[in-house]
Amino acid sequence: MRDRAFGKTGRRCDEGGLWRVLIAEHDPEIASVYGRTILTTPRMAVAGTVSRGEDALAFVQHRGCDLLLLDLRLPGMSGLRLLRNIRASGGEIDVIALTATRNRTIVSEVIRYGVVDYLVKPFTVERLRRALALFVNRADALQADLLDQAAIDVACASGRVDPDWLPKGLSSEGVELVRRTLARGGTPQSAIDVANAAGLARGTARRYLEYLVSIGEATVAAPPRGPGRPRKLYRSASGVVPRVQSVSAAQLRVPALRTTRSPPGAPGVARPGAAEVSVT
Repeated sequence: MRDRAFGKTGRRCDEGGLWRVLIAEHDPEIASVYGRTILTTPRMAVAGTVSRGEDALAFVQHRGCDLLLLDLRLPGMSGLRLLRNIRASGGEIDVIALTATRNRTIVSEVIRYGVVDYLVKPFTVERLRRALALFVNRADALQADLLDQAAIDVACASGRVDPDWLPKGLSSEGVELVRRTLARGGTPQSAIDVANAAGLARGTARRYLEYLVSIGEATVAAPPRGPGRPRKLYRSASGVVPRVQSVSAAQLRVPALRTTRSPPGAPGVARPGAAEVSVT
């Protein structure tokens, strides 16, 4: 296995089976949205968060990661210049470009540098989740030394993620049931309230509610209630309750939230914030 430094990962996860993601975004609120989305995506962990191109380059060079979420308009060294430097130095790290830049010349250059995906702001959190799932599928397919056609298809455009995929253990019927239950309630509801109304176990209801929060179809708050753990209250983000299409075969597991620990003096680890409907 090659060293992670400069993105030469040899296509292997870390010891915990997680792909490590560096967030390079100048806006801390947007970075927190990215962090939450990563932490609720299977097989992924936040390696760190930086706000300047120079810091991102130092992180990739000295600490390494598997995937870079790259804002092309970083202060200091721009994201495009950072990408050029990484590739010129032989860095093989995967990159997802996140930017408002739509200039044809820039888009073409970024694509030639082999980015996994290119998201134009504003985009939905669900669109980011699809890009992350695309990376995981591709990275997993490239684990073997000899690849069959199916693995190559996944690594290429024919293996793109179906837009209707759901985390493993969730069903389209369950999502619709919880969505409608939450919308009918009118007032904020706890996971226990939704579980009782929908006839689900509390843990199951909570997983569906957190999924709806992650894709921007619900909001969550934890009002103060004195000592002890605050109770989360969920509210539907819209009174319109559309039907959910059938589940993709590429269902994924939703793990417990976790981060990777940064050593002293290293760029900070992202702290997940509330999910938003779109990233601007």
